[in-house]
Amino acid sequence: MKSPQESIQKEEEVELSQKTDGKGFINYKYLILAIIYNIVFLIITQFQEDPRFHAYGFIQLLMGVPLSYFGGLIGVFLRELLLPDMIFGRGFSDLLKAQVFWMIGPQVVGVGFPPFVLLVLTAF
Repeated sequence: MKSPQESIQKEEEVELSQKTDGKGFINYKYLILAIIYNIVFLIITQFQEDPRFHAYGFIQLLMGVPLSYFGGLIGVFLRELLLPDMIFGRGFSDLLKAQVFWMIGPQVVGVGFPPFVLLVLTAF
């Protein structure tokens, strides 16, 4: 017969494996999203006339990918921390917007914010 402490420890292990998808600390979907997002920024900056933007593109790849990845992880943490129990709205569209935001909003903001900060710091 299992002790209560063993069953609690087993439940905590199951919760942890569900949150990390069984892959540990690295969540691959945010890493792939960060790489794609930063490569798009690199391509966009290479077509600019000003040479500062060319340098920004390579700085973006070196610094933007890790910052975007950790921004996505912070977004996941904030989503889990701040997710409301109930969502109210006046109609279907209000509820749909709220559901979509809480499904992907904080992660997208976390992945997308660091490239804009790097743009401001390096281009001006």
